[in-house]
Amino acid sequence: MAINLSKIKFSSLDEVSVIISPKQTNSDNTKVTFYDLSGNRVTKIPSGKRDIAIRNKCYLGLKAYKNSEHWEPIDPNEVDKYLNDSDFKVAHSLSEDNKQPQKRTSEEKLEDEIQAKIEENRSFRKYGKRIFPALLILGIILISVDWTVTGWIILICDLIYLGTLWQSPTNYADVKNSILEEREERKQKQLEAKKQKEEFEANFVVKKEDKFNQTLSYQTYSRNYNHGSITISSPKVDGNTLWWMSAAISLVIKDNIEALSFNIVIDRMEDWIFLRQGQFQILIDGNPTNLDAVDIETKVGTREIAGDIKSSLKERVMYMFKKQLLEKIYTCKDLELRFTSGTGSITIESEEVKSFKELCDKFYEKVFINKSV
Repeated sequence: MAINLSKIKFSSLDEVSVIISPKQTNSDNTKVTFYDLSGNRVTKIPSGKRDIAIRNKCYLGLKAYKNSEHWEPIDPNEVDKYLNDSDFKVAHSLSEDNKQPQKRTSEEKLEDEIQAKIEENRSFRKYGKRIFPALLILGIILISVDWTVTGWIILICDLIYLGTLWQSPTNYADVKNSILEEREERKQKQLEAKKQKEEFEANFVVKKEDKFNQTLSYQTYSRNYNHGSITISSPKVDGNTLWWMSAAISLVIKDNIEALSFNIVIDRMEDWIFLRQGQFQILIDGNPTNLDAVDIETKVGTREIAGDIKSSLKERVMYMFKKQLLEKIYTCKDLELRFTSGTGSITIESEEVKSFKELCDKFYEKVFINKSV
C-alpha cells in the first residue's frame, strides 16, 4: 500500500540538527532501533514520534524550540538525495560528545523492550482483527449445518483467542507496567532459587549423634525438596519407565567403625521390580565395582492419576561400600552407573550420572576433606 506523505507536516532540513531513521533489528521485525545518518544509535525517542517515523517510513529531525528540543518528521525524499554527501551526514549526526556509549543503561534497555513489545502486540492485534471474525463466522455456519460440536469448539477457541488479544496491550503505560511486573516476578523467582541453593549448601549433610546407641551419623538431608538426593525422573527397566527414583548417602560411625551406604528409593510404581535382588554396578574409569542390595523397605500405597486411584509401590534398598570407593569417584574422569533388579536393569543417563558424582563429591568434601559438618 502506498504511503501518503502529503498529509504529514514535515520540518525542513535547515530547522533540525540530528536526523535519525528507524531500522528493524531482529528477524521477525518486532524490534525497532533508531540510528543517525552516521550509524550512531539514538535512544529515548518519544513513542508518538517513533510511531510516525515507523508507520510513514520517514526520518525524524531534532528541532530546537525556545526552551526545548523535539523530534519532528522529515521528508525522506529531502534526506535521501544527500545520503552520499559526507559533510551533510556529519552535520546531521551526533557530535562526538553526544554519541551513545556502547553499554546501554537499564532505562534504555527497558525502553527497547517496551517498544519491541508494543510492535509485537500491534502485529498480533492486526492479524487478530482478521482471524477472530473469520473463526466466529465459521463457527456459526458449522452450528447452522448441524456440525454443532465442531462449531462450538471453534467458537470457544475463538473467545479464548479474543481474551488473548484483549490481554495484549499496545498502550505505552500498560506495556511498561506489564514488563515491570514480569521482571519483578523473575526477580522473585531468582531470589527464591538463590535461597533454596543456600539452604541446600547449609543442610546438604546433617550430623546426628545418638547417645543411647553411641553412634554418630552423617547423611544427606531432604526437607522441602531433595536437598541431598539426586532425582532420576524416568529411569527404565526393560523399556518400562519408572515414575520416580532418588539416591542419597549416609555414614554411621560406632566404636570407630565406619559404615557407608548409598540409599536408593524407587516410588510410584505399578509393578514390583525387585531391586533387592540386584546390584548397584559402578564403572570408574573402566574399572567395575558391584555392590549387593540390602532390603530396607517394600511398601504398598495409592496415588491418583486423572481421577483414578491406582496402586503405588515403593522399594527402598541400600548398598554398603567403603570410603575408598568415594575417593575413586571423587578423582575419576569417567563414571558409568547401572542398577540391576529381579526384572532387568535400570538405565542411568549421563545427566543423572553427573548429578550422582556431584552428590558423592560434595559429601566426600564436607565429611572427609573439609570436615565442615
